[in-house]
Amino acid sequence: MTLVTVASSDASAIAQTPAATPANTTHWYIVPTAANDCHLNLRSGPSTRYRVLLRLDSCAGGPWCWFQTYLCGRTSPDEVVGAHYSCLDTRQRTVWSDRWTVVALTSSRWAYVASRCGSAIQV
Repeated sequence: MTLVTVASSDASAIAQTPAATPANTTHWYIVPTAANDCHLNLRSGPSTRYRVLLRLDSCAGGPWCWFQTYLCGRTSPDEVVGAHYSCLDTRQRTVWSDRWTVVALTSSRWAYVASRCGSAIQV
């Protein structure tokens, strides 16, 4: 499957997701980290210029990665290349990246999170 990056910052530009992930799939979740005050933004596209659709404010949970690959992508189909951003990694070091993770906003739509600003956990 090929991911298509949308070119508008309008909320209506959220891409429709591909076929559903099988129910028996092991789920990987992207969660905010304490280094970033447990905040993580879900955006309508892979750039900080895209609209924030949801702001996570707890390190206890987050959205699941759409393709359910190891560590939510990390250079797999779960990630797309977009605009550069910076944040703190789990060791509280500033990191720069252009990788964005595709996550499930709902069962039929996806959103994008800055890959290096969160942490992946398996459930």
